[in-house]
Amino acid sequence: MSFCLGEFNLSLDYLYTMTMAEFNIRYFALNRIEEKKDLRCREIGYSSLVGSHLDSKKLPKNKNEYWSIGVDSRNNEDKIEKMREVIDKARKDYNTIK
Repeated sequence: MSFCLGEFNLSLDYLYTMTMAEFNIRYFALNRIEEKKDLRCREIGYSSLVGSHLDSKKLPKNKNEYWSIGVDSRNNEDKIEKMREVIDKARKDYNTIK
């Protein structure tokens, strides 16, 4: 309730008449807005880091290494491959128990 009143700036009457689907739409929109703000901050931070006079060998090679956000961290191929291995192992263990 405090999330709806604080983050969404809704009245208490509207909060009680809101459906779960409407809440989810607002929630996903809020997450998308926050992710865009994080992307802007990452752009500024990465530009200021690369533009400084630091040792270039110690700098991150790209923005994802500097700060991984939302979509960048979800599409990591290594994580997907590890998840497949864990699922295959669990499936194999389940089949050997029978």
